[in-house]
Amino acid sequence: MGDLPFMPLFVDDYEAATAHLTVEEDGIYIRLLRLCWRTPGCSIPADEKWICRQMRCRDWDKIKAILDEFFQLQKGRYFQKRQRSEWRSKNETIQARKRAGSKGGKAKAMKYKKKTSSKAKDLLKQKSSKSLASRTRTISIKKEKKILKEKFENEFWPICPRKDAGKAQSEKAFLKACKREKANTILAKWKEACEHWDETGVEKRFIPHPTTWLNQDRWTAEILKDEGNSEFQKELEAL
Repeated sequence: MGDLPFMPLFVDDYEAATAHLTVEEDGIYIRLLRLCWRTPGCSIPADEKWICRQMRCRDWDKIKAILDEFFQLQKGRYFQKRQRSEWRSKNETIQARKRAGSKGGKAKAMKYKKKTSSKAKDLLKQKSSKSLASRTRTISIKKEKKILKEKFENEFWPICPRKDAGKAQSEKAFLKACKREKANTILAKWKEACEHWDETGVEKRFIPHPTTWLNQDRWTAEILKDEGNSEFQKELEAL
């Protein structure tokens, strides 16, 4: 909404000028007036596609007929002469009020400047302190995230037996898991699990995806010692 949320409509003059229009033509005309009023300068560009889109109407011939009858075209823009005169008058009044309010605000601010200067300084110090603390926390979080990503890249992913798993998703799951448990604890259990799968010869299809292992907090579970034998794998296949 602009500075002029209401549009004056001189009903008697409007009815006299539009008595010959159909209901559809009248609707097009009043919508064009509203569109102009809400557009800076109270005028619209002489652009067929732009006007049709704003009017939500594809029948350009009907819109053009109303434009030709009631609007003027100047420097590539359509405007309704009386409407733009009203718009300029009201806009000038509003701008004058704004300027007067600005001057009054400045005078009031100067009057109480001495009384409020100490409070303003204290408030500035508080904001500065909060801002510094916020920046420090942000830097700390970014630094911690960088360290965790390096641990994933150098310690978690290289020993992962399921390279078919998505690396990006695995990293995301690792970062989330580190919010629930210390990274070193997770890495130690992961290394232990990978070594167990390798030593017992567990088939790759029975090894959980790293995302599954992380999302289900499997570092808290005991490793199944018989996980690698053939009987255990047959049981899994039967499930």
